[in-house]
Amino acid sequence: MALFPALAMLWLLLLAPGTQSARLRWRISPLAVLIIAAVGLWFAAASTGLLTWLYARHSAPHVLALALVLALVSPSIWLAQAQRPLMLYAAIAAVAAISYNVDLFLFGRFVDRHMAPGVVDVDEQSVPWSTQFDAPTACIYFKWAAGPDYVRDVVVPTYDWYRVTLAFYSFFRSDRQSILFHRLGRPGEWLPYDCATVDPVRASDEQDKLFLTFLSKNYCVR
Repeated sequence: MALFPALAMLWLLLLAPGTQSARLRWRISPLAVLIIAAVGLWFAAASTGLLTWLYARHSAPHVLALALVLALVSPSIWLAQAQRPLMLYAAIAAVAAISYNVDLFLFGRFVDRHMAPGVVDVDEQSVPWSTQFDAPTACIYFKWAAGPDYVRDVVVPTYDWYRVTLAFYSFFRSDRQSILFHRLGRPGEWLPYDCATVDPVRASDEQDKLFLTFLSKNYCVR
């Protein structure tokens, strides 16, 4: 959601000094740089799931190539103009990383509260496990206001949207003692394994046997 505005702000900051050094008719002024940075910092701090380092790979090569071409027109001017935009670029990336890791920490604590030895269907527990956003628009602009319970209503749907991964996350987080899972059965849900590849006889110890047995019963195609 907010990933794309955040990336757009990063790319504009990266291109800003080049628009000055290449003397383009359309230039990003110092005032515009500050406005772009403020918007970028807002999205970085107030939005969820900002894996900028992962999703930037789709557009980064093109933007970097364009930034390099503009810089080569007049390297000395580019160096003089680049300090502030690049510092603000780094600040946005750092704030996004901090925001992401704080949410991931909160998600881990939420998962820990549901841990129990063995296999646990989280959708049958008495404690609610949210898988849908109650207010997705609010989450784009200010995540803390997106629901009455921030962790349950915002963090959990963000990090548990791909329902298969909860079993793996909980298994390794609990040192292979517990498996929290969702039953798959919604239209279009993907079963990731062929059952022959997760045969429990392949297990090297009891913990691995527990997990392979779980996969063979719940997450494989026969």
